[in-house]
Amino acid sequence: MLLGIVALVIWLPRAFALERFVATDEVVWLWRSANFYYSLGQRDFGATYLSKHPGVVTLWIETAAFLLDFPEYRGFGQGKLNKYALFEALLHSKGKDPHDILVTSRGLTVLLNTLLLSASFLYARSLFGTLPSLMGFLLIAFDPFHNGITRMAHLDGPMGSFAFLSLMAFINFVHNGRRSRDLLVSAIAGGFSILAKIPGFILFPAVGLIALLDFWGKRRAIFESSSNRIRLWFEALIRPLAIWALAVLLTIFVF
Repeated sequence: MLLGIVALVIWLPRAFALERFVATDEVVWLWRSANFYYSLGQRDFGATYLSKHPGVVTLWIETAAFLLDFPEYRGFGQGKLNKYALFEALLHSKGKDPHDILVTSRGLTVLLNTLLLSASFLYARSLFGTLPSLMGFLLIAFDPFHNGITRMAHLDGPMGSFAFLSLMAFINFVHNGRRSRDLLVSAIAGGFSILAKIPGFILFPAVGLIALLDFWGKRRAIFESSSNRIRLWFEALIRPLAIWALAVLLTIFVF
């Protein structure tokens, strides 16, 4: 019940009037996503690399928007278009408005950010309790800057939401029973944060520092349980970090 309320409170300020604005970067990524979707449709997977950012999460979201609003786009034989004006002209010639596809992709982006933040709330509640977590997420839900950036079909909102979930899950792994599923959720979310935008790589030193500080605080109790310090270092610190890093890289490779 509480989770549903939190999700609704996060979604409501972001979900309406999505058709009333246009941001320059969104236009660029809509055109890139059209090329991405077209290349997927032609099985030309090498051509799906479009930017070093790399913006892959946004490309997938907007591919879903094309599948909902204009799935035929992949079949006209137009190839990859090197200018937004050519893309817009093609859509208009087919009776489609690119702004409609952009609005659909914004709605999908809002939904994704809502789901990620709601999952983060569950981890925060486990770590800090219900009332502090609820107050914190109410601040997130109504923060004007965060509201604005997470309702755009752009890179920064998903990058931040995936990174937040990754950190919440990893802190939960460290402090609440070291469950494998928390470690994997953190790693997969971390991989998607990097796929959303390159600054997601900040998670590598952040997660490493969290793990090291936790190990340092518990080292005396850990070492008292066995005389084999190398094995303890491996099991308590090196192994979870290695699993996390491998799962991040696997996520990046797959998607």
